[in-house]
Amino acid sequence: MTFEVTQIGTVRNDFETPVGPEEMADHESTIVIDEEYTEGLYRIEDNDYVTVLFYLHESGEPSLRGPRRYGTERGIFACRSPNRPSPIGTTTVELLERDGRTLRVHGLDAIDGTPVLDIKPYAPNFDRPDHVADRRENHGGRIEGPSADRDGRAREVGGDEQ
Repeated sequence: MTFEVTQIGTVRNDFETPVGPEEMADHESTIVIDEEYTEGLYRIEDNDYVTVLFYLHESGEPSLRGPRRYGTERGIFACRSPNRPSPIGTTTVELLERDGRTLRVHGLDAIDGTPVLDIKPYAPNFDRPDHVADRRENHGGRIEGPSADRDGRAREVGGDEQ
């Protein structure tokens, strides 16, 4: 299936080429919203954080599986690589200021000129899981041994599950 999306704005910052996402996220960016969508920003400044969806316009060929950051092999849907079948990025950023149709944000890992597809308010009750520990941190990027399903029952990972 193929479909169209609409660019609503553009990222502006000092990064002409991608660098590590931590470095990019440590800087401020501005998002300039296209004039025809300015009304959609009404009261956006009531939010401390917003989630930005953007088109990864300079991503490479997608690879469904392979070595990722720090050398750990993962599938494309188990990592944040920009080289995806549908090159869409999403990052929750701190909204520092709105000035007309320009948003000043902190934490965006997108390069200068990146097309913005959508902006949504960050809503902790919808966007933050109840349990926030990241199981990747304790296993070097791998999930091994027993785990629990959503009901808390132990299950084996990598077994003969269907």
